[in-house]
Amino acid sequence: TAKSFGVAVRAPPHAYAGLAAVTMSVDRIGPADGAGSRNISLSFVTPDPKADHDSNANATVLLLKGESTLDVRVLVDKSIVEFFVQRGRVAYVACDKFYSAANSSVHVFNSGPSVVSVSNVSAFPMGCGWTHTKPSPADFLPQN
Repeated sequence: TAKSFGVAVRAPPHAYAGLAAVTMSVDRIGPADGAGSRNISLSFVTPDPKADHDSNANATVLLLKGESTLDVRVLVDKSIVEFFVQRGRVAYVACDKFYSAANSSVHVFNSGPSVVSVSNVSAFPMGCGWTHTKPSPADFLPQN
């Protein structure tokens, strides 16, 4: 019955509602069918005006019997944001030409009435295909 939770990307560090470059939300989790699978309705929303953003989209992903979690992988590379749900059963790509390091956070949110738990969050730096050196963790982690 959980709904109204998801991931907001490329927003200011302390806010996301209406400010993220793209937000993926779970709108509905359907009942289990005879095979034990569930349909999960997703929406991908970019803020208005959309002159510089991709369009909104809706998708349905099938959560198969035995899958107890919704797996969402988000790749953020300056102007590009890619979502892969259930290992690519649903994919969405957005481009925002107004990249700013001040608006580059990722938010996991829950605006629904049900408790939703996050089992794992990982963040990794991306290397550059044009250099021969790889980024070090010190370059990625905040300095104290």
